[in-house]
Amino acid sequence: MVNTLAAKVRLASLPTPPPASPGIFLKVTYGTISPFGVPQQVIMINNQFPGPVINCTSNNNIVVNVFNHLDVPFLLSWNGIQQRKNSWQEGMPRTSCPILPRQNFTYKWQPKDQIGTFFYYPTIGTQKAAGGYGPIRVHSRALIPVPFDPPANEFDVLISDWYGIGHKELARFLDSGRHLTRSRGVIINGLRQPSLGTSLCLAWRPAKSTGTVSATWV
Repeated sequence: MVNTLAAKVRLASLPTPPPASPGIFLKVTYGTISPFGVPQQVIMINNQFPGPVINCTSNNNIVVNVFNHLDVPFLLSWNGIQQRKNSWQEGMPRTSCPILPRQNFTYKWQPKDQIGTFFYYPTIGTQKAAGGYGPIRVHSRALIPVPFDPPANEFDVLISDWYGIGHKELARFLDSGRHLTRSRGVIINGLRQPSLGTSLCLAWRPAKSTGTVSATWV
């Protein structure tokens, strides 16, 4: 059995895991997007911004192997998922060791008696402002009835401030004693909000290859 507090292996010696392997594999890298027309470095998960959805079922044992390809330590937390007697899986500084650059860590948790929509996000410094987050869907077990009809479809909406600077520069700004002003804008699922006077309607387009959903303003 792998010790979950020391399950860190140099990525250089690890081959890329095949899609059929058990568990969930999240590759953390830098990438570039331009929601306001200016290229900006962000943190991507599996080359996606926001990261891919984690689909699971209540009471299942979830195994998430996170590979850190950044040049700084990294941690993921699971917002809303209750950690029972395993707080070291919460992914918070001081209770979890950071995943060092070019290393990995395997998270193991269980959405015990939980259903609903949650999300994962980075917890070190100002990394959350640069991305690294994504949705979590916890479905009810088939044997447990729920008091509503099955949804026609599922959509994940992730809204965040956009400061227009990298997370390292943002951290240096705060460490200098200065305070954040208003963000440059708001992004929804990695896209810029519409300008005033335009429609606030979103066109949702399921991605055929991944089953996830993208959005564009109309």
